[in-house]
Amino acid sequence: APSTAATTAGSCSTTDRFSSTPVTGKSSPFICGENAGQHIYIDAGSYSSSEAALEAVLVGTATARQWKIKVSMIECDSLSLPPQGCLQYHTGLGGTVRSFNFNSNNFQHLASQNYEACVRREKGYCSIGWSESSDPSAFRVGRPPNNPDPSFNSLFPANIGNADYVVIPNGSDGGANACIATAPPLAAGLAVPTVDYYGGGSLNCVRSSAVPAEVISSSVPFTLGVMFDAGDPATFLNRGFCLNYRQIACDGC
Repeated sequence: APSTAATTAGSCSTTDRFSSTPVTGKSSPFICGENAGQHIYIDAGSYSSSEAALEAVLVGTATARQWKIKVSMIECDSLSLPPQGCLQYHTGLGGTVRSFNFNSNNFQHLASQNYEACVRREKGYCSIGWSESSDPSAFRVGRPPNNPDPSFNSLFPANIGNADYVVIPNGSDGGANACIATAPPLAAGLAVPTVDYYGGGSLNCVRSSAVPAEVISSSVPFTLGVMFDAGDPATFLNRGFCLNYRQIACDGC
């Protein structure tokens, strides 16, 4: 996996970076920093003579870089083929999904990220739960300065002017369908069954709560959307996310 030059305010545009160009669909965002164990899928275009590409741009000579990348081709009719539009594809009843550069020591997620991490739905499983990992900074997304802990979920893709968020479609804490969100122009919290957009310092669907929760969604396919804007000041310490998922059987067990 790539280990390249550190980022500045999460930006890869002026430093070492990897990017991909699929035959169909949108290109991957720039990826830089520390990304051991990460993966991406690139659409190679079935029945096409064109080629997908993975590009590395290295800037300067003062930085030690290293990478080891495994490339695999997947048959068009394979059960391992991810749905179109999934930059990442996770399988199994449980696992962990991290934002790119989460493992770096600069506590800054990458800027200008817009992609989906998908989870293959296993037979007999109808819901998925997302929760913070044991890392003490497992969810740090779109936090404003001097307000590091509460959630900043919303009914709409904006978190009080902070444009970074993850998307869990129709999610609610414990699947209880009891959330508190902000719906502009309302200033006060609004009671709603579910919320799609999540940011702040705690993953939960109760706005301004600092208590993490397992957010459960029954929307299929199972996806985690990632939307990070052009960059936060480094002092915000928005590291990104490291979330565990578990699939929940259709009988609720």
